[in-house]
Amino acid sequence: MLLCVCAMAQSRVTIVFTCHSVGGNWLRPDSITVENLSLGWKETLIYPDTQYVLKVGTGIENVETRLIASLQATPNPFAGTTTVNLQMPEPGDVQVEIADIQGRIVETCHGASLQPGTHNLRVSLRTPGVYMLNACVNGRTLSAKLVNTGNGGKDVVEFNGLVEAPYYDASTTPKSAKGSSTHPFQLGDRMRYVAYVSYTNSEALTQFQSQSEEVVLSFPRLPLPGDAIPCPGTPTVTDYDGNIYHTVKIGDQCWMKENMRTTHYANGGIIPEGSTSSSTTPYYYDYDTSGIALAQRGYLYNWPAVMHGAGSSDANPSGVQGICPNGWHVPSDAEWDQLENYLRSQSLYKIDGDITKALASPTGWVTSQEYSVGNDPSTNNLTGFSAVPAGFWKDDGFNGAGHYAYFWVSTEYDNNTNQAWIHILNYSTLGMHKNRYYKEVGISVRCVKN
Repeated sequence: MLLCVCAMAQSRVTIVFTCHSVGGNWLRPDSITVENLSLGWKETLIYPDTQYVLKVGTGIENVETRLIASLQATPNPFAGTTTVNLQMPEPGDVQVEIADIQGRIVETCHGASLQPGTHNLRVSLRTPGVYMLNACVNGRTLSAKLVNTGNGGKDVVEFNGLVEAPYYDASTTPKSAKGSSTHPFQLGDRMRYVAYVSYTNSEALTQFQSQSEEVVLSFPRLPLPGDAIPCPGTPTVTDYDGNIYHTVKIGDQCWMKENMRTTHYANGGIIPEGSTSSSTTPYYYDYDTSGIALAQRGYLYNWPAVMHGAGSSDANPSGVQGICPNGWHVPSDAEWDQLENYLRSQSLYKIDGDITKALASPTGWVTSQEYSVGNDPSTNNLTGFSAVPAGFWKDDGFNGAGHYAYFWVSTEYDNNTNQAWIHILNYSTLGMHKNRYYKEVGISVRCVKN
């Protein structure tokens, strides 16, 4: 989002944070934690603060405070139009130009005899793409990468005037500027930086800080905008028993992030615990040997318990509340297909060419070979769906813990068999599988918001 600037006085060290994914996409951080490991303090920057000033402690009061030249676009990426703040350490002339990725000059402007302080520029770009904004300030060039995702109508870059005077007063004692630390700091202190975007953190960067510089924080993987975060307005949902489930937004759907673990329907009706199988009597089963906490694995239910007397549905939405809390429903085969088709349409979710790892929890899986959910599970769960291998229950007991995540849907296989569809994640293979299963088998279930 921002490119580096250098400190113009050794009394200050200025860090400009830039975040990007492994694929090279520039990201807007929600927050950045800064920790001084040498002196034992920690604080958090909240966006739009991405420039951070550390005052070097010398034991002698500074008699001079100089501004740091900088160039910052907010927002960035932007949809057609953004604002650029140019901070001038001293009066002078500024020549600004914007070039596209091929180096062609798109637009220019000139600011003559500008006063010290922060100057505001308006930038509009009509064509989506990546651009470089270069500002020549008194013979010194500052640069910022701009990522445009929309149409601003026409290509424009123009000065809107001085918006902030220099952040020092007549006594030369610096004021607390935006993004400035009040904590003690010495050149060479060991610092640790971590950025956060949509509940995902960057790789931690630890280094000895002795100069002003750009610090790039890298995200090994990141959800698409709007995905893998709690559903807007519904971060959690509570069932009749008081169990709390977290939610996750994926595409246009809002899913529960954990498996159902209720022993009552929303109307208070009891779901009995089963010790035998039945294709007509609703049962839940808790014959667990997986080692996965109940809050994640949930109970296993036969299909009659899941449906609560409702008939088969392959509509989208299914219209079957079944075992789900009020305002939620059992997903149909069509709704599971919608989830999987959405993920396949987004290249970010394809790991080794498939979406399975993007749905699987990073814990609980049996280790397996390359190109599978069980291989390097730390790379799983890009969607936040957190599918755990809870296995299944049959007359011969609990099976498949650590190996399989099975999920009931509201859709029967056909009207002439005692079977319904399930969707499957397998520890040793990639690819979401769909299969028919007998209704008396105990299997996990997730709910979708109406």
